[in-house]
Amino acid sequence: MPNIDSAAVIQYQSQFETALQQKGSKLRPFVYEESVQGESTRFGSVGESNVQEDRPLGQAIEFDSDNPIENSLAEMKGYEAARLINKLQEFELKAPIRQKFADANAMALARSMDKVLLNAMKASNTSAGAAAPFDMALLSTVSELTETYDWETDERTLVITPRVYNKLMQINQYGSADFNKGAPLVNGRATSFMGWNIVVSSLLQSKDYWNTSVIHNCYAFANHAVGLGVSQDIQSDVEWRSDLRAWQAIADMKIGAATILPKGVLKVTVNGL
Repeated sequence: MPNIDSAAVIQYQSQFETALQQKGSKLRPFVYEESVQGESTRFGSVGESNVQEDRPLGQAIEFDSDNPIENSLAEMKGYEAARLINKLQEFELKAPIRQKFADANAMALARSMDKVLLNAMKASNTSAGAAAPFDMALLSTVSELTETYDWETDERTLVITPRVYNKLMQINQYGSADFNKGAPLVNGRATSFMGWNIVVSSLLQSKDYWNTSVIHNCYAFANHAVGLGVSQDIQSDVEWRSDLRAWQAIADMKIGAATILPKGVLKVTVNGL
């Protein structure tokens, strides 16, 4: 089989790691993550603790049978992204060519990780109510629900479609420093608004998640309410494919996700788009 210089492979792996840091999963920084040994993991749901007043000495603490301990199962599945190297000499000699392979694989796996997390939210959530236009009133309603459901942290994330983000940009308060960090009208991107981390994902604008082209399902979640299990973190390599008689740049991971607290994930349905 043809040879690829080991220095080129090492540099490709370094470029891949850099690309992954720059183009990584949008949602991973905002969810609970744990390392997993085996084919699955169960995230324990942290519910409300029972309080008993003036318990007599020696009497067992009473537990609320209506709120049993629940576990959310996340099965580990493998994901791979690969690109055939059709110009072997250019891959060896030209760093920009290797960077293109690294970028493509890193972006493909990052999007796959986001989709795994979104699928977990889609499978288990609590509705924030009927479809409504995306405006300050809707944001206030969603914020009120977070208080109703006693979210335990101020770390709240709202993942929206590009079209909904366009509506966010039309809200007058969007450009005010009183409502967000930084200067969004200068850098063109709001990463926070009214106490929410803002994540824009084009994945939500696919028919896997939306109702129609003018009604989109978005998700608001507390950072501890969604669990990401990582059995094998994203890694890369260049390997020979004897069946194709060619080299390929490959990246893979083994992950799973689950909603830990359904009332910690709110499905926000936006209409009028």
